[in-house]
Amino acid sequence: MNFNTLTKIPKPLLKAAYGVGTFFKKNAPELLLGAGIATSVAGLVTAINGSPKAAVALDEIRTEIEYAGDDATMQDKFDIVRSHLKDVVSPFALPVAFEGISLTCFLTSYGVMKRRHAALTLAYQALDLAFTQYRQRVIADLGPERDYYYRTGIVEGTCTVMDDETGELKEEKGKILTEKSGSSIYARYFDENSKQWKRDPQWNMLFLKGAQKEFYYRLISKGYVFLNEVYEHLGLPLTAEGQVVGWINDPEYGSCTVDFGITEGFKLARRMKENNIYDRAILLDFNVDGPIYEFLNLKNARAIAAVTPGANDILPEYAPSEVN
Repeated sequence: MNFNTLTKIPKPLLKAAYGVGTFFKKNAPELLLGAGIATSVAGLVTAINGSPKAAVALDEIRTEIEYAGDDATMQDKFDIVRSHLKDVVSPFALPVAFEGISLTCFLTSYGVMKRRHAALTLAYQALDLAFTQYRQRVIADLGPERDYYYRTGIVEGTCTVMDDETGELKEEKGKILTEKSGSSIYARYFDENSKQWKRDPQWNMLFLKGAQKEFYYRLISKGYVFLNEVYEHLGLPLTAEGQVVGWINDPEYGSCTVDFGITEGFKLARRMKENNIYDRAILLDFNVDGPIYEFLNLKNARAIAAVTPGANDILPEYAPSEVN
């Protein structure tokens, strides 16, 4: 089909064709997975339906061999099997084809997802590097405090707070969060929704600082920490990205510091609720190093190789211990 023929196709039909193509390209992994499951089930069903025909052919082979008697040579028996081989194999030709198509769909779906995941990881790493470099320039020019203010949107202002004991409302001045405040996608509020939260602000702050120090020591000793480990310790919901990103103890790849983004005063992280009343939620914005699976593999490659038996290693003979 040449270009002149394409120009004669109605535009609505071309638009619909492009839309269908985009849909299949966007949802290729899911569609391939569904096709793989469907063809696998079809292969199983056709194999079950073809089994009786193969069983009949095997019975005919057995009958003819028995009819030939003891005088039949090995070549005679082979000729009998060969004459019925098509009847035994043909009922399973379609099931085998279905299962081959199913396996191809599964492998193709995995390949598409793997390529997309690799592209997404590279894009995230590039974005994270650009943002980190931007923050470093802000810190070098204005200092870490201004960087924190710009990143979280904390401002100086007056808010209405409720006294925990009397329930009365009163005005307080301090550093507050507004509805326009921002933070990273890993930031969480430490409030009454957490299992570890208490009504005592000082206790909450001590608990968070202790947890921050604990995970710093864990990073130093273990070499890595996933964000979901911190979420779970703080009683916060786990996330899919929390199982991928975290900290790694390697100056080449990370900061080697676990920082929850908390400050000395609990008033710093007040969250605005209805009627301009602020509760005592503490905002936590974790300084994760990013996805650490790849870095973790690079860091542990030599250690894994050192404890893995090699092909040329001389191993001691196995001697089971005696049980008294």
